[in-house]
Amino acid sequence: MLFAIYYLHQFGRSAVLGTGNVKILRACSQLVLCTAILCFPLGGQNYTVAQKIAIPSYFVPGPFWTQMTNSAQYVGIAVANVSNGPDYQPTPEYKAAIRAATAAGIKVLGYVRTGYFGNTGFSTRLGENDIPSWLGQIEQDVNAWYNFYGSDGLAGIFFDESLNTCSDASLYSYITSYVKQNYTGALIAHNPGAAVPSCYQGTADILLTFEGTYSCYVQDASCYIPLDWNPVDPRATWHIVYNTINTPETFSNASALAKQRRAGWFYITSDVLPNPWDSLPTDPGWSIETAVAGPGGGDLIPPSAPLGLMAPAPTVGYTSAVLNWTASTDVGSGVVGYDVFQNGVWIVSTPANSANTSTVTLTGLRPATPYTFTVRARDASGNVSLPASAALLTTKAPDGSLPTAPADLWPTYTTYTGVELVWTASTDNSGIAAYDVYKEGTRIVTLDGSATSVVIGGLSPGTPYKFTVKARDPQGNVSPASNSVAVTTPPLPPDGAIGNPSVKQNGPWLTCTADFNLPYGFEHVFIDSDNNARTGWLTSSTPSVGAEYMVENETLYKYAGSGTDWVWTVVAQITPRQFRQNTVQWRIPMSSLGNPRTSIAVAFSGNGFAPPASSRVITVTQ
Repeated sequence: MLFAIYYLHQFGRSAVLGTGNVKILRACSQLVLCTAILCFPLGGQNYTVAQKIAIPSYFVPGPFWTQMTNSAQYVGIAVANVSNGPDYQPTPEYKAAIRAATAAGIKVLGYVRTGYFGNTGFSTRLGENDIPSWLGQIEQDVNAWYNFYGSDGLAGIFFDESLNTCSDASLYSYITSYVKQNYTGALIAHNPGAAVPSCYQGTADILLTFEGTYSCYVQDASCYIPLDWNPVDPRATWHIVYNTINTPETFSNASALAKQRRAGWFYITSDVLPNPWDSLPTDPGWSIETAVAGPGGGDLIPPSAPLGLMAPAPTVGYTSAVLNWTASTDVGSGVVGYDVFQNGVWIVSTPANSANTSTVTLTGLRPATPYTFTVRARDASGNVSLPASAALLTTKAPDGSLPTAPADLWPTYTTYTGVELVWTASTDNSGIAAYDVYKEGTRIVTLDGSATSVVIGGLSPGTPYKFTVKARDPQGNVSPASNSVAVTTPPLPPDGAIGNPSVKQNGPWLTCTADFNLPYGFEHVFIDSDNNARTGWLTSSTPSVGAEYMVENETLYKYAGSGTDWVWTVVAQITPRQFRQNTVQWRIPMSSLGNPRTSIAVAFSGNGFAPPASSRVITVTQ
């Protein structure tokens, strides 16, 4: 039903500022928006921000994906996580789920670990913890997401395990740029999970600035740490709250706090650790949460269109451009951001400021290439302006002076699924901006111009490959290829993907060691503490064991299910020792295993990023 919309001043006589079906009346007091049934006060704090739900959807396609997709008018983002990342091949179930969610209007992001770039001891799947190795794995995971699910509508990438110190902000700007340069229109979110300093503004489209429990979220001073800077645009921040008791009071309170704290994206769940993101809330929580999501209240009028996008003329470089425009105005909730479009596709948003002009620097463009850019303004209530007049520009042509080819490309070591490549740096009169690594003629990794080595993963055992490297200068000139290197990965050993399983009890410790010859996303140790295969979780090993306890990567769990359902509770953190050539060892306190029987059966398994496999069963006697 359509309503005539008009504004009335609350007190006294008003002056008419508009004509036609929409009139804006103003006087010295505040404005009031009136429809046929409601009036909302306008101006400043009387507005509420536009919000949508953004869900870490760490559950397999099925009822929860259906529930989420059916609620697309409230849900704006879903993060797909197949196996701590994209896994090693696409699955029909995820392709169908991503297609359905995208068709309903949800932006699906692919989950990628950044491992804090090795700063906290996390290793890549190949056991490395240096920055180039992490960059190589991150970029290959990004490429895998798009290769597997790009045609199904994948909208961007969610980077997890993010640092929040200024000295590391450039790393996150780098991986964001990598995605946006290679996949136009990608939406990028980073997850420090805590307040970040202002130096992180612009390192991603969305910063997840709170991930924690409900009890933490409601305690400002002691637990919830607000930003010490104003991101201006609510769409730049995201809060996710778990362990929320499923009552109208708690969900309403958390929702109100998210709106008060101007989080443009939010999610509240009653789910708990170890994985609070493996389900969706039921009612009443879900109904309350979805009722909150939507346009901001009290404002239906969009900002004015940005002006002067071509005056002064844009600053154009070889691979960059700087756009300026006159700031838009808004009579209601105020301009909070500008959305920039490249050849009709959204590429980035920039927050509004108090100046009369706004600016954005665009990078990653191609030299000597024509582009069309335009900009729309957006207010806090989610209203979007008409576009600015388009800016047509062509980036500068490079000088044609190519960098020298990288020299002496060589594999320093090779594993079943990876290789380390090293080379001698290129030279160029304007410096080296980047190196591109090619496998069988296809670019797979891009590194900073200071790099001279990288570990490449995602290879198959017993398979030949050829690699080359090219350099690029700041103008976009590309060097000739380096020498080609032929590499053949070794075949798996006779005992297969998980070899040399060993279990020893040394006094108060149970030491479990195995060679994980494939780079699994999840490495498991299943422990049958009562040596009874009919109790606990039934494993897929041969023979099967009934596991009362399980180590998954760095965490020891106790089984809390009924034999077939995957339900576990956290017991302790068990940091594994990772050795070169894929040997992994866990030392587990016997005291954490309850009252084990004299004999304990143990089986190792792996899944994610390689075909699932199990070891033979090892039995140890105390």
